[in-house]
Amino acid sequence: MFAKLRRRRSTTPAPPLPPAPPPAPTADPEVPARVARLRTALLQAGLDLAERSAPEPEWFSTLRAGNTISLSELQQQELTDHLAGIAAANALDDVACARALDKIEAIVVLGELRAEGIVFGCSPASIIRETSAANLRHLAALAREAGEDGAPPPHPGA
Repeated sequence: MFAKLRRRRSTTPAPPLPPAPPPAPTADPEVPARVARLRTALLQAGLDLAERSAPEPEWFSTLRAGNTISLSELQQQELTDHLAGIAAANALDDVACARALDKIEAIVVLGELRAEGIVFGCSPASIIRETSAANLRHLAALAREAGEDGAPPPHPGA
């Protein structure tokens, strides 16, 4: 008899909680050494760092003192600017740094190949993204060998 007087509970679920923000990236005492390796590779690739990069961030002194810090967005941007536009994340761990160094070397290798007259029939950006500098050097050796034999050079995807 009282069933009709009871309120029905809403069956709509509560809205989901917003996702937690990702933790701030951290910079360890090895970051200055990784940055030095990246900047050296950029110089060897022919980039004018004096013109295209910002000065070293002041907080590097904290890292050199052996401390680890959480990076704010502003500090990440300072690091990216110091690396002439290369994302700060590439200097924050060894794996990302090695991958970035390989991609910079791939750009150098592509330039060397172009100077030799070896041009691949696809976008340089896709080549850099999809292959390593070592693979490019191997393809160049195959192309040179084929050129010596008089055969057409191999296709990159073959």
